[in-house]
Amino acid sequence: MGDTGSLCLGGLIGYIAVVIRMEYVILLMCAVYIWEILSVVMQVGYFKATKGQRIFKCAPYHHHLHMSGWPEQRIVARFWIMTILLGIVGAVIGGWASANFELGIVMTWVAAIASAIVLLFVFEMLRRKKPVRA
Repeated sequence: MGDTGSLCLGGLIGYIAVVIRMEYVILLMCAVYIWEILSVVMQVGYFKATKGQRIFKCAPYHHHLHMSGWPEQRIVARFWIMTILLGIVGAVIGGWASANFELGIVMTWVAAIASAIVLLFVFEMLRRKKPVRA
């Protein structure tokens, strides 16, 4: 697809989220992509602040996993699974929040925070786990 197509689709999804007032659900659904962006921001910021030290072997995070010995197929499969699960959770929360708007906002924030904590825990466990070489 390339940059042009992906930027167009990303902009369209963002626009639709703003129009239907479900921005927080899109953030949850795009947590994997947001983590990839944040890993680069953290790496660059930490590198500049410590004058050469790094958090990850390489940024973005999927390159860190690849350099740690993970096969590319495993990385892609794990990211797909997490994206699908977060997409389902976001769709359920979005549908439920639109039906019960006041309570939905509170529950959406609780679910988003809980999902972020779980996601960070999963990434930390993946980072520490010694990969099995094929």
